[in-house]
Amino acid sequence: MQKWIPALILLAVLGACTTQTQQPKCDASQVLVGSICCFDDDKDLICDQEGQSINISRRYSSPSRIFSAEYPKGWEVFDDPAKKFVRFARNGSKNDTPAAIYIFGFPAKTMTFEELRESVRAGALEETASKIEDEQDGEYDGQKAYFVEYTFGDDIRLKSKDVAVLKEGEYYYQVTYTTSESDFDAYLGEFESTFDSIQIK
Repeated sequence: MQKWIPALILLAVLGACTTQTQQPKCDASQVLVGSICCFDDDKDLICDQEGQSINISRRYSSPSRIFSAEYPKGWEVFDDPAKKFVRFARNGSKNDTPAAIYIFGFPAKTMTFEELRESVRAGALEETASKIEDEQDGEYDGQKAYFVEYTFGDDIRLKSKDVAVLKEGEYYYQVTYTTSESDFDAYLGEFESTFDSIQIK
């Protein structure tokens, strides 16, 4: 009887090892990360937390830009070939209008704040059926800034928020957030986080 005990112990150990190395089978909508099944929409092998909003977690930087900035997790980056802007875009679903954040930034040795304000304001008014909802001069990080919100568009009403910042004699940058008017508040936090993350090189 005793000669069977070592064999039984060996089988038990092997069984335990086999159980520990078995991988769970995930639903088609989930992926295996480590030893658990979870959602991973941005395919970075980090489980998305249930109900979480999009987190700022990626930094964009380019040798040809005067700035770097963080952008929302899972959003796509489009670098304009003409080097006029960079765009961070959230893909829309069938019932959803895409949201986008544009950043422009250039040296500005001679530009005045009044010229910058009028340029941004004129751009807002050029849009189809545009209506300025709110605008004000202010400051951001110790520099002069112009803030404007406006709606535009015929079939689908879109809403934009532009913030332009000028450090006189050195540079300016402008950040524009655009999505449908109905979705504007949903991604406003992502815009604000991206704006606050901008660093001038």
